[in-house]
Amino acid sequence: NLKGKCVMIFPMSSLYKVDCMKKFAILLLSVLLTLSLCACSESTKVIAVDNYTFTVDPQNGNIYDGTHSYKYTFSGDSTSYKIDITYPNGSTYFWNQSEHLGSGGWSDDYKENLYVSPEILCGVILETIPESTSPLKVFAIILIFV
Repeated sequence: NLKGKCVMIFPMSSLYKVDCMKKFAILLLSVLLTLSLCACSESTKVIAVDNYTFTVDPQNGNIYDGTHSYKYTFSGDSTSYKIDITYPNGSTYFWNQSEHLGSGGWSDDYKENLYVSPEILCGVILETIPESTSPLKVFAIILIFV
């Protein structure tokens, strides 16, 4: 019994072929949508905070404030993450966030007020992080409609 299966065996009613092709098209579109949501768009972004305009390059981990360049690394997602910032003079700052708890610190050679504060730089970095959307959630939602 092939009723309800998308098998290309002849003779088949044209209505059955159309239904099968619709299901295949919806499945193909859902896979493409899921893949497009998984892809990270990491182009250069311009972000204004306080009296600064930052140019952020997430792909290379660079922030430029118009005067100084900072290197950074980001790992995790928008709720649980680790940020490491290296200042132009080589000093460093780090921040670890896990849901609602966070902790951070800096190297011994860090000089407060010499550069942009680490809190502002962390905020700028977080502006470039896409909201975490689980591809499995998206795929499950799409499959409900199929």
